[in-house]
Amino acid sequence: MSDVGARWYVVKTKSKSEKIAEHNLVNQGYRTFLPLIKKQQHRRGQWQPLEEALFPGYLFVHLEVGLQDFSPIRSTRGVINLVRFTAWPEPM
Repeated sequence: MSDVGARWYVVKTKSKSEKIAEHNLVNQGYRTFLPLIKKQQHRRGQWQPLEEALFPGYLFVHLEVGLQDFSPIRSTRGVINLVRFTAWPEPM
């Protein structure tokens, strides 16, 4: 895919399914970005490292609307929909 005319779009994911959605989108050939943060969580009496989404419930996908079909994104496991304000998704 050429980067000319391609833009980043926001994907709304199911609760705590950002990594699942990203994995499935990448398997379909989409370029994604899921910013993660590292934290420590206290479990079973000890601190354990934890990685979670910087923006819970969201990830980003790079595509060309008009040239690249975005309809499969909506039916991807872990995805709710693309963020949109009209019939077309809104770029970042």
